[in-house]
Amino acid sequence: MNAPIRAQYNFCYEVLKDGVELHCRHGSRWSRLVPHAGATLLLLPIVAAFFGKRPFLAIFPFTFLGMFLLLIPQFVLWTFRRQFRVNPNQNVDTG
Repeated sequence: MNAPIRAQYNFCYEVLKDGVELHCRHGSRWSRLVPHAGATLLLLPIVAAFFGKRPFLAIFPFTFLGMFLLLIPQFVLWTFRRQFRVNPNQNVDTG
């Protein structure tokens, strides 16, 4: 009954990557809206060119913003992988 509680952590990329993905997906309420907003901004120039309501080149910069919003999770994983490479505690079991 008086045995100590022992916690063991595994600091390898595969284990921590799942946590980073979950944090990006459920970190805030905006994280659910960002992919939809990115897809909308990505399709906006195509719809504008098809219907001809506004000049295509005036709406084209929104495409880059839409691509940025869609690629935020990949950018976060790339940043995490880059920071993990320089971490001295990588691939270590601690407890």
